[in-house]
Amino acid sequence: MAAPIATRHAARKDEDFETGKDHLEDCIRRQEKPGASAELFYRIEAHNELGCLYRDWVAVLHSRKSDSSRSSLYLDEAEKHLSQAVELARGEGSEQSPHLVQYVDSLEDLARVHYWRARADCPCPEGKALDVMRRRLEEAEVLIEQRQSIHKELRLIRGKIHFQYARLAKDGDAEPHEVARQYALASGHATTYSLDAPESHKFASEACEWLSELTPEDARIWIDHMKDILSKNKLQGIRLREQVDSVIKNLLGVGWSESDQEATDG
Repeated sequence: MAAPIATRHAARKDEDFETGKDHLEDCIRRQEKPGASAELFYRIEAHNELGCLYRDWVAVLHSRKSDSSRSSLYLDEAEKHLSQAVELARGEGSEQSPHLVQYVDSLEDLARVHYWRARADCPCPEGKALDVMRRRLEEAEVLIEQRQSIHKELRLIRGKIHFQYARLAKDGDAEPHEVARQYALASGHATTYSLDAPESHKFASEACEWLSELTPEDARIWIDHMKDILSKNKLQGIRLREQVDSVIKNLLGVGWSESDQEATDG
């Protein structure tokens, strides 16, 4: 499934989206026609990638301020395919599934469909979109707690889940300590999984976007809080530290090592 994955991440123009969609739909048709012998792993991946393609394209449409009816249609398609990926990966039981990593990953991807339902102001048949998003994240988190020691990849997915919790906390006007905690856990789990994981850079970068909106005094408080969270959970903070020292220090005069000192003038 390397080609479909590359297609999804390359989709930036309308023709890229259509090409990727057609390719993935063809994969699914060939894998699921009578007599097909495709391994379940690839069937799950195809539905997951097509669902993610539809969901991620909604982000592009949203940035263009396109008609919300199109976004709603694409989110329905995203939910359909990601739900199919979840069901295929679940198998006879979520905890015993040989496709547990795909199952949990698809749950997190499905949760983000509901994030975009809220962002794009699209209807959610299951209730309030952000409430549904939280339920999906909690379901995935429970499974990770039980099996993280067995599957290393679950640590990265755990980071992705905390990143979504950070979005929920920020968009829901939660207390700053909760936003800081979730960003620290997101960055820490992703970085502990791999220093080279794109998510380790992305999560640290978005955490710093949030910090950059604060006063120097508040930024200093929440950087210290992030450091405490990373330490208590025995997680690596190198990517977050790099971002703080390269971005926040320049903007606000508060760096990682200086965050417990008086902030200097900008």
